[in-house]
Formats: sequence, C-alpha cells, structure tokens
Amino acid sequence: MAIPPNNNRNSARDDGPGTWPSHPSSNNRSQAAEPEEDGLSDASSVLTQLGNDEFPRHFTEREGRLFHAHDGSPYPMPVDGGEQTRLDALHHLLYERLDSHFAGPVGDVLAQEPGRHRRVLDLCTGTGRWVMDMASIFPNAKFSGIDIGAIRITCAYRLHTYLFTNSDGTMDFVHARNVSLAVPHYPPMLREATRVLRRGGLFFSGEILRQVTFDPECFQGVPALDAPRADNFYRLINRTLALRGLNNYTDRIAEFVHASGQFGAIRRQNYVIPIGEWSSSPSDRRLGVRCRDILAVFARNLAPMLKDAAHPDEFIGEIIDGFVDDIGSVRGLVAVYQTVLARRC
Repeated sequence: MAIPPNNNRNSARDDGPGTWPSHPSSNNRSQAAEPEEDGLSDASSVLTQLGNDEFPRHFTEREGRLFHAHDGSPYPMPVDGGEQTRLDALHHLLYERLDSHFAGPVGDVLAQEPGRHRRVLDLCTGTGRWVMDMASIFPNAKFSGIDIGAIRITCAYRLHTYLFTNSDGTMDFVHARNVSLAVPHYPPMLREATRVLRRGGLFFSGEILRQVTFDPECFQGVPALDAPRADNFYRLINRTLALRGLNNYTDRIAEFVHASGQFGAIRRQNYVIPIGEWSSSPSDRRLGVRCRDILAVFARNLAPMLKDAAHPDEFIGEIIDGFVDDIGSVRGLVAVYQTVLARRC
C-alpha cells in the first residue's frame, strides 16, 4: 500500500484553515489561576505501587500472559513485562525517528510562565515512559497520565486515573499516542480532550498505521503480491480487532479533528520508519532492525486475541510466522507513524 495521498515522506500538511494562534496569556484566561496544589499529579507522583491484595482486581492471567481484568475493555494486548518492554522500545524508536519526544510548538505551549504551571495530559500512557522523559525536559510543567493499568517487570503499578470532571479548560497540551488499540470510538475521546484543553492549547495524536506500506523511493510494491503474509496478517488482525469494537481509524484522525470544528491549523505528518535491513543508510538499517523486532513482538503478543476469536493454534502460528518472515525479508517495507497536531480554538 502506498503512503496516504498528500503525505509524502516526512512531509506535513494542513488539514484545517488558519495559522497557529498564539497561546493566550494568563491575563486573558476566563478562569482564575489555579492554586499550586490542585490534585493534578506532577511527575513525581505518577506511579503508585499496588499491594498484593489489590493485584487480582486489576489483572488476570491467561496461558501464561497477564491481561487487564477490567470488564468490557477491548484492549487486546497483554500487560506483562514482555509487552511493557516492547512499549518502551517503541517509545525509544519514535524518539530516534523524530529526534524528539514531541513534534510541533510544544516548547512554546509549555514555556514557563510566572504564577502557574503548564499542564499536560497523556492519554493511554502505558508504561509512563513518555511522561517521565517529558517531565525531565519541562520540569515546571505538571504531567498527568490516564490508563487502565500498567505492569513493569516484576512490580505492578497503577497509574493515577483522573476523570477531570471539574477540569474544563485546564490543560495546555493533550497527548494521545498509540491509543487505537484501547479507544473504540475516537470522536468521544476527542470531545473530552477538547473539553479539558485551554483555548490555544495543543492536541497531539500519533499512530502507526496498521497496514503494509512500501517506501516509494525504494520499491513500488503491491502488498498482496509482494508481502502477502504480512498483508494477510494485517487484514486478519484488523478484522479481529473490529469484532472487539476497535475499527482501524489510524489514518482518519485528522478527519475527526477537522470535523469537530474545535481546532485550527490542523497539521498531519507522516514519519517513515524502515522495517528490516534493506536500507543503504547504516542508521536506517539500525532503525529498521529495531522496528522489525518490535513488530515481531507485537504480532506474537496478539496471539491470545486471535485464539479468543476461535482461530486454531496452528493457523495462528502460520499467520504470525509468515508476518515475521515477510518483515524480515521483503525489501522496501516501512512503518508509517502518522501524527496530527492542532490548536484548540
């Protein structure tokens, strides 16, 4: 599959009218300045350890893998040490590809202002690694993370979950990265992000597209012909995820943001990450090896979901092994990390 139209390699596009509005000063805000301690977390209190008696209420074990025990959650991935290691590896991969933990005018939005802290909300925060790294860059900002739970190695942690029922217009930056496996319906989540953002605040989305894509500078491939096993894998997992209510909207987020009517200067950008060792660039080859390995773990960690969908073990093994073989051998395969940035009107 080609990279989506109007999105060339590492190019940005505006999907909405207007220029980047300046961030309003505290003198122009409709609400009074917040007190120094208002119940929102700072980076030092993002994680709290679960006691042994609490653990069974949050997690369940199936076939040697640990999963969330929350009823009704469509999230298909395990939450044990292996998956958390993959998430951290993905975090570092994206940092290396972007050469930053953020894109766009985040520095301006989070610039220190006398009399108050800037505030950041990270949705589906996972291991909390992004929050921790960003807090070291912006020590004067207050960071909050929302997730249904997280595991790190042998210790279990629960990330503070804030409903923000009284938090209208309190956030300067809402960060939503890799949420498509946990959020069935994006527009309602976007409405909540809109509600908590200040006027002029920044919204960010980042998702890796769930599809076979070839680098147009290298090879004009046809997924079904040139990477058929990888193509079959994505088709199967997208169908299976849809049965859990998780339709593949990873390439439609800019449309949702524009349709909300609440954002201006919407910018969509694709970052291309090689998969495997085919690149002529040594740095891209190193990146490609890491991306290949992360995707291989991703595929294997989806095996329990495929088994829950009543697929036989032998079939699941063939699908996953075929995917892993294709991403390790087919020339020109890339992952596309699509970002969307927008300012709250």
